[in-house]
Amino acid sequence: MLDFPRLHLIVVICLSFSASVARCCRNVVCLQQNRKMRANRIQQDDGYGALFQWNRRAVRQILSSTALENECLW
Repeated sequence: MLDFPRLHLIVVICLSFSASVARCCRNVVCLQQNRKMRANRIQQDDGYGALFQWNRRAVRQILSSTALENECLW
């Protein structure tokens, strides 16, 4: 039979592991949602020519990718 300290340790380890898994899943979902929002923003028309649109989109993508990913890391 398990004594109380060992049982307590097992419970603490299981709870901390499940909290880590839940946090990781939230981060993955958050990143997926942010990528979808970013893709939708990039598809919208800026009113510029095609070349300028492509350049602006590329710069926006680079700048927003790290910012949006950092929002998800709690």
